[in-house]
Amino acid sequence: MSRILGLDMGTNSIGWAVVDYDRSYVSPNGYRETVEQFTLLEKGAHIFKEGVDKDSYGNPQSRAASRTDKRGARRLKFRKKLRKYETLKTLIKHGLCPLGIEELEKWRLHKNQVTNKNETFKHYPINPVFLEWLQTDNQADSELRKKKIKNPYYFRNKAATEKITTLYELGRAFYHLAQRRGFLSSRLDKTDKGILEIIKPELLNIISEPTNYTELHEQLELFFEDRISEDETNDDKILSDLQKKFAKEFKEKKYQLEDCKKFIEYYLNKPENLGPVKKGISDLSSEMETWGKRTLGQLFYNWFQQNKKIRSNYTGREEHYQKEFKEICSVQGIDDNSDLYKELYNSIFFQRQLKSQKGLIGKCTLEPNHPRCPVSHPAFEEFRLLKFINNIKIKDTGQWRQLVDEEKKKIWEKFFRKSKEQFDFKEIAKLLCKDYPTPEKKDEEPDPRKSFFNYKGNATVTGCPTTAGLMDIFGKDWKQPDWADRSWQDIITEPFWKKSLARQCKKNGIKDRKTNIRKGEKGVDLMVNDIWHALFTYNKESYLNKFAKDYFTDDEKIADKFSTIQLKQEYASFSMKAINNIVPFLREGLIESHAVFLAKLPDLLKDTATVENKWLTNIELQQQIRTALKDIIDNYQDNKRKQSTVNDLLKTFKDEYGNNDSDYQLDDIDKENIQKKLHSYYGEKSFNDKPFAEQEEIRKWISDTFQKQLQKKTFIKINRLDEEIKEFFLLHPGLGIDEKKVEKLYHPSDIERFKPPVKKIDKDGIQRYYPNSPISGSIKNPTVFRSLFQLRKVI
Repeated sequence: MSRILGLDMGTNSIGWAVVDYDRSYVSPNGYRETVEQFTLLEKGAHIFKEGVDKDSYGNPQSRAASRTDKRGARRLKFRKKLRKYETLKTLIKHGLCPLGIEELEKWRLHKNQVTNKNETFKHYPINPVFLEWLQTDNQADSELRKKKIKNPYYFRNKAATEKITTLYELGRAFYHLAQRRGFLSSRLDKTDKGILEIIKPELLNIISEPTNYTELHEQLELFFEDRISEDETNDDKILSDLQKKFAKEFKEKKYQLEDCKKFIEYYLNKPENLGPVKKGISDLSSEMETWGKRTLGQLFYNWFQQNKKIRSNYTGREEHYQKEFKEICSVQGIDDNSDLYKELYNSIFFQRQLKSQKGLIGKCTLEPNHPRCPVSHPAFEEFRLLKFINNIKIKDTGQWRQLVDEEKKKIWEKFFRKSKEQFDFKEIAKLLCKDYPTPEKKDEEPDPRKSFFNYKGNATVTGCPTTAGLMDIFGKDWKQPDWADRSWQDIITEPFWKKSLARQCKKNGIKDRKTNIRKGEKGVDLMVNDIWHALFTYNKESYLNKFAKDYFTDDEKIADKFSTIQLKQEYASFSMKAINNIVPFLREGLIESHAVFLAKLPDLLKDTATVENKWLTNIELQQQIRTALKDIIDNYQDNKRKQSTVNDLLKTFKDEYGNNDSDYQLDDIDKENIQKKLHSYYGEKSFNDKPFAEQEEIRKWISDTFQKQLQKKTFIKINRLDEEIKEFFLLHPGLGIDEKKVEKLYHPSDIERFKPPVKKIDKDGIQRYYPNSPISGSIKNPTVFRSLFQLRKVI
């Protein structure tokens, strides 16, 4: 008899039940039958509060959200004060503000003599001349108030129009720029973008590839089909209207490819199709042109005189405020290289870079000391691509086999399309199999039973968007004259775009960080990492444009194309170190599980004393290890099935008869039970389809092992696959993998595990084991944490 605990875990409750399980056996008519009985002992439910709160719309919200928002507002206010302080400090230094530096420093930091504590931004200057300088509407003088000559926009308009002789007036214009410095766009942040602005790069990529209208139409159909849902949200309606507009215009243009492409490009670049923020900025710029104003200050002063609303307009830092600052400096004769220009520019427009979030990146499951690799890195894209291709199996003359090199080469192009990051497997299947079925209806599955391939036709395949963008710049293998003659291994180890990058790279030397002295040549992988890192971190397209010109090109169009590449900000499960170890074996055509087991061996067989790598120098040893590991991996599931069959037979025998007779010999009933178990574990049809000699061999092994274990009165210990491999190396010490090294081998199922239980003394003074903290680096969901902590109480 055994006792079973059942759990039903939810977001705010845990249901539980405890049952007794009893299994007995009867043998009517000479055949043994199993009788199972379950008895409910206790049941219940533990209810607790969810790990998240709900907002006014019922959506989940972190309990720390309100506190976080308020802290963010405090920091924003503090940094705004800091910017004003730095600007005033510069203005005072150059005689542009009627305030003493001592009063300003007292506002910035003052030590209270009573409490002996530092007070930051508590004592605002009360100098009457300074306060008058700050006034905006001439409260004391009604006549001057009517002239509106104290308004900050008056000073900004005047400073951008004529030479100002009164320095305090010029300083007031600069100080107002520090108070209002506009919105700064970032290419890495999509929160301010509208749906059309988000999809714009993808649509522009789509129109660059088709060579006829039919291809363009098919790709646009797939594009909109993937993005328009049935929820009828605002974005769905916008995309649906856009699709109808394209169809109407294409018809009017008589389906001419170039005309259709030009219309798409024209429509996507229209200002009204920008997001709300950028559209507002663009509208203001258009308004400036309409009124003939060079700066935003001039436009707003004109509006102010007409009593037109100024607030609630989106303004751009680069488009408006920096442009106005430069215009004012030009009119006032302030040189770009002067101290005043540099100090004012830094104090008004300096923005602190966001803190690095590297510490929040999870650790690799194979290399725990290394962070996970971004999914946008070309190395990870190659890993994911080869892993998928090596796993494809095609049915050939009734037998399953992996793809040959020519077949892999045939489908290579499909993975590198900028217009399609994901696609259906049927696109690959149609290239490899002429007989692959075509469904009558669009929604039907072309191969529902996987009769041709081991993937269904509608299985989603992920492409390589980053590499596709780089190929678009440096060149594609299949478009080169030598494509037909190149081998598969040459294509995957030395792709054309990497060789092209190496030829064009202007900064191919490695320099010492301290001395700046050249100490070597960059490898192509290091060059690839450089350009990926720029795409991943730079927040302005202008920065990427300059990087491209400095690093690999002088062509403005190529630099612009490079700066439009967008990367995903997500992370994989493996680190770069692990991926670089695994990929060489994937290039050989091994499936992932085989490649992972072999990946660490080149490092472990390296002799640090002699700098000899036995994996590379001793080919015989390498082949011996490869053959042995392949046999272990290929036969593991079959061996595990046979061992499990024996253990199940032992459990049944022990439950019915006990296990006291070590001299017991198997009888006909036992042999009949063995046959039933074989049908149960293998499947009756699958087992009977095996050759008779193989069936007999399996029966004999099961019978002999069953008899042996009955005499030993023990079950067979079933090892994990990695334990089998470790045991193999420990039994063959001549291979060079000792007990210390064997623990460093990779295993594909390695995951981050919870901490082991801890001993605690409860209220009754009894020492018991309790589950440890469920906090895990791979889980960051507060709802899961809450449930796991509550589970400890239930148990």
